[in-house]
Order: sequence, then C-alpha cells, then structure tokens
Amino acid sequence: MNEFERKCYDIFDKNIDNAIDAKDWDRLTELFNGELDGEYKFVLDNFGGVYVKEGMGFKAIQKTPLATKDGMETFSFFSGVYGNDNIFKIQKLYLGQIPPNLLPIGCIDGGNLLCMDKYNKFIYIWIHDQVGNNVYLASKNLHDFVMSFQMGGNNVDKNDLGVVGVKCSQDFLKALRGLKNN
Repeated sequence: MNEFERKCYDIFDKNIDNAIDAKDWDRLTELFNGELDGEYKFVLDNFGGVYVKEGMGFKAIQKTPLATKDGMETFSFFSGVYGNDNIFKIQKLYLGQIPPNLLPIGCIDGGNLLCMDKYNKFIYIWIHDQVGNNVYLASKNLHDFVMSFQMGGNNVDKNDLGVVGVKCSQDFLKALRGLKNN
C-alpha cells in the first residue's frame, strides 16, 4: 500500500467492496476526456459515496467564504458510480450550471461540489449559491488534495451569517400578537 492509499484509509469512515463494471469505467473515461488516473480509480473503487471521518478537512489553495477561521474547508464524500449521489446523476443535474470544463466528483456540505477540470485535472470547489465568481482552486491534482487532509476540518466555527431575513404573513403576525405570555 502506497502513501496515497494509506491516507485514503485515514480519511474515510470505511471502504466499499463494490466492483465497478467495464461499461461504467468506459462511461467515466468518456466523461473525463478519455483519461482517468490510477489514484482517482482507486478512490472510486474503494471510497465512492463514503463519508470522510468526522473532524477531517483540508486547506484549499484559494480559501472559500465557507472556510473556518483557520482556513479549513469541509468535504463530505467523493461521488461514487452507483447510488443516489452517483457521478453520472450529479453531472447531469448540474450541466449548464457549472463551467463546462469542470466535472463534479464530490459533495461538500450545503449542496456545494468538489469538481475536477477534465483537461488539466485541477481540483475546484464550486459554491452553488454564490453570485459571481463561485469557483475556487482547491488543489492542482487529486493526489495533493487527498494528502492535504488533516483533523480539524469539520469545526463549527464557520462564518455564521446569522439570520439574514424573515418573511411572515400578516395573518401569522396577527396570531403572534394575540399570544399571551404564560
């Protein structure tokens, strides 16, 4: 077992035993511009759809607004080939929303995505509800991304936006005014 594989076992809750068939490898290779590296194949074969361990996180090259005060980013899981959050469904769902050179390869808390550039294999974070520039460079390759994980990524000290607005109907407000404190 090499250093990359050991790090994967350190990061993820468990590994899966779900062989990917040749047809799906062909579909993946087509998605990724005809090229899948061995490390990404290892991740898909062993950890696709598996959550990272509680407390694990990474520091992106470009810090996102979602990072903790110390710059740690969270990551949920790499999308697998099978199941509800599989890479094919996610790619189809976000087609036209993310830049065309990016392929979603994982999920980040809050509906955000980890993406890989299908040409240069850089790893990016795509924040779905941010207006304007919503793509951040996480790492220059998958190997460095995985190796950057450390404990401390799921801290609760995220930038708290607090309550930014509340809308209530007039009927609801009247009902509230009619309540008496007990």
